[in-house]
Amino acid sequence: MEPKEKLNELAYKHIFDGLLQGKFRPGTFLNIDDISENLKISKTPIREALLELEGEGLIIRNGRYYHIFSPSRKEIMDLYDVRRILEGEAAALAAGNPSPALITALDQTISRIEELSMVGEPDPILFADLSGKFHSIICTGSGNEFLSKIVGDIRLKLKIVRVTSFTSFNRRKEDLLEHKAVFNAIKSKNPSLAKELMIDHQSRVIEYVKRELLMQFYE
Repeated sequence: MEPKEKLNELAYKHIFDGLLQGKFRPGTFLNIDDISENLKISKTPIREALLELEGEGLIIRNGRYYHIFSPSRKEIMDLYDVRRILEGEAAALAAGNPSPALITALDQTISRIEELSMVGEPDPILFADLSGKFHSIICTGSGNEFLSKIVGDIRLKLKIVRVTSFTSFNRRKEDLLEHKAVFNAIKSKNPSLAKELMIDHQSRVIEYVKRELLMQFYE
């Protein structure tokens, strides 16, 4: 029999992966009985996994019931606004004294994004993963663990909304060019330019989200 901790991890991974893969849409109620039957485990580790996900803000509990975090239009825009400010600071910090490892990691990620951008209809989840990796590397490279953790939590909430609601991301070419510009500023050790370009990139993403995505799914 699996140790209790392993069962908790199994339940957590099942639900978490389901969120990121769009199997559980925002607002969907989670049926503990169904999850228990699917995983062939008791309900206790599932409840513990749900409590952990609740603590991370990905699951909302209403009495005995749990449902997927489903932000309002305003909450989505508030998350993007906070992310824009923090990631601008992260880019500036990363550009202050970028390590060779940071430059290599960003360069490799940019190359992978570029390869994927050349595909006619790239997998939107894979594209979001690579874009997220680029931003995550910069946040880690900032050297500020608290900033990196906060931005990671925000990006996760936004990613859940995007991959479960939108089937494509039509900014991929613009996204690539903007990522390259931020990368070059960091590589050139230009904090003010890196910050400016990152904020500009995030502002353009926000405008796209408001124009193309929220109008369609949140009106």
